[in-house]
Amino acid sequence: MNLFKFRFNSVIGIEISSTAIKLVELSQVGTNFHIESYAIEILPENLKMDILIDTIRRVVKRAKPRTKYTAIAVGGTTVFTKYIRMERGLSNEDIKTQVETECIQHINKSLEDIYLDFQVFKSNNHIDVLIATCQKNTVDDKIKLIKQAGLTPKIVDIDKLALANALQFVIENNPELNNNEIIGLIDIGATSMTMNVFYGDKILYTDKKLFGCQQLTKQIQTYYSYNYLQAELAQRYQNIPDQLLESFKTNMTQEISRIVQTYYSSHKSDKLSHLLITGGGSSIPNIIKPIYTKVGGHVSIVNPMASMSIASRINKQALSKDAPTLMIACGLALRSFDQKLS
Repeated sequence: MNLFKFRFNSVIGIEISSTAIKLVELSQVGTNFHIESYAIEILPENLKMDILIDTIRRVVKRAKPRTKYTAIAVGGTTVFTKYIRMERGLSNEDIKTQVETECIQHINKSLEDIYLDFQVFKSNNHIDVLIATCQKNTVDDKIKLIKQAGLTPKIVDIDKLALANALQFVIENNPELNNNEIIGLIDIGATSMTMNVFYGDKILYTDKKLFGCQQLTKQIQTYYSYNYLQAELAQRYQNIPDQLLESFKTNMTQEISRIVQTYYSSHKSDKLSHLLITGGGSSIPNIIKPIYTKVGGHVSIVNPMASMSIASRINKQALSKDAPTLMIACGLALRSFDQKLS
């Protein structure tokens, strides 16, 4: 399966996380992007396959997208990515041979058991090659799931590369950001916090810590005697007791500080020009000030759709709140319009 090269006129991006299904549908008119639809559906705590399929169907029914063409992401331990440097002037066959050799050395899997793709970045004196592999059963299972939900999977990407794609779009449309700067993107999910450091469209560094918004969900459950779904909805709509909220903000800020300091311990000279916050943690009320106080620098919540026009049927206020949590889904949808990967 080709993980990189694809092009369609219209596509929806769907992220399937541990706590929610997120859908974004984009179209393009000239050089401008238009948000046709979006929707989010929360997943139950003890998830079964039939419930997952029903939830995908429900999020599609809510969004009412114009197309069934779907971009999906894979991630986790079954995914391998790495940049390797090669000399310029190599043939595609030579590049492919070196890529396969690198994979055999690092992934401890037969090439018959993986989908393998690579992307070439050219510079003056060399080329950097991004290798991406994923176990076939992981990709095949995700494709089967999407088909069972009534959609047509056309694009398979890796979650952190979808993030990179969304961030690249943000950089190109935000005058305060620059491709020649080193940018940290912290994705605060349900069970983990991931920091990716970018220089342009290249990922320089990745780190992950086991801290996420599910900790706050559990506390809300206990406080209100809610079930899991009620607590997730309370968190999403910011019905959070002050003492729980302030305690969680303090803990989250400390974890962000730790993950940034871990980066600087090995990259002292590569100073971050901006620290961008995304994921469910970005919706925590008034979170930027404590992060700035603890970490310093330019800290902001990233909105991948800030420069896009919005369909009249979309609730703009709800989208404004949800947009920072839609980075991966947005990055997936943008793939279909990416000229560089055609």
